[in-house]
Amino acid sequence: MRFSNDTPLPAAMLPNAEQDDRVTAIFLAAITYRIAGGRLALAAAQRPLLLDPTLPYPHDGMLQKSVASVCSTGFVYPKEGRAREATAVLRVGDRDAAIVAYGQRVWQRSVGGGLAPSAPLAFERVEMSWRNAYGGVVQEPARVVSLGDDDGGGEAFVPEHESGYPHNFEGKGFITDAARAQDQPLPQLEHPEQLIRRWNDRPEPVCFAPYPLWGGLRAAHVWHDQQFDQSGASKLASRAAPRTTFDAIAPGTRIALGGMRPGGEALVFEAPAPPVAVTVAVGGASERLVPALDAVDIDAEAGEVRLLWRASVSYGLVQLEHRRARLEATEAFPRG
Repeated sequence: MRFSNDTPLPAAMLPNAEQDDRVTAIFLAAITYRIAGGRLALAAAQRPLLLDPTLPYPHDGMLQKSVASVCSTGFVYPKEGRAREATAVLRVGDRDAAIVAYGQRVWQRSVGGGLAPSAPLAFERVEMSWRNAYGGVVQEPARVVSLGDDDGGGEAFVPEHESGYPHNFEGKGFITDAARAQDQPLPQLEHPEQLIRRWNDRPEPVCFAPYPLWGGLRAAHVWHDQQFDQSGASKLASRAAPRTTFDAIAPGTRIALGGMRPGGEALVFEAPAPPVAVTVAVGGASERLVPALDAVDIDAEAGEVRLLWRASVSYGLVQLEHRRARLEATEAFPRG
């Protein structure tokens, strides 16, 4: 199929061969806006499509995907100056997600001999990164363990090895032995309803940045009541963690991000109508495809958002048949 792009936006067609001589073509277009005064304005520099398969999070061209993700990169800021704690909130329609950011803390011995978090240090900003969320990898020392009766009894030698928190290997705060917890760092981004109190707490890691492709939280899409649910498979390729993954984001949906701009400024806008459409002609048949909003990527520092639009069509391969696709601007395309 020949693809032409009649817009100034970064766009691509990705064909994918399937069984029975059929092909599914995915059409992608990205548009970058400035966010100002609760409105969107076309940015002077348009951000490219993310099609590098080596990215640590899902790229734009993931084939099996039928959801909308909302991500934000940048920093969590106190409302003014420096603080020990601040909160970022992302609201999409009537659904919201909050993250509490703390200054640096470590585990320390309390008066009673137990472990308690130290007072957080004051900060000017905390990076919205999965490295600051709960998780991590620890080095486990070699040891001898006793085997249960079901394993024949006796003892076994376990060599030195790494042990990690499967929901977020990149984070910090994961500890497997209280004896080695002292002076170890706690996460700086926490779920407000799962604040860490004990060294062996295992909270849900939270962050608005793109979620690693291998993160264990993705299992929530397909694992329910101890059973595999195939119907959620298309959600596995969402760029966001499940908390900010949506079945769809309709035009007019209000999106608001608070706590990630200096001085308490909020970034607010409404999801626009599709600015592009794809006309597909296969043989003598023609079809106009209106794409769906696939990903909302907010760069809070720049005050910009990149919206990714996706459409797809499936067709059979017929020898010498003419196949064409053209990306065109719609009436919703921003002018000027």
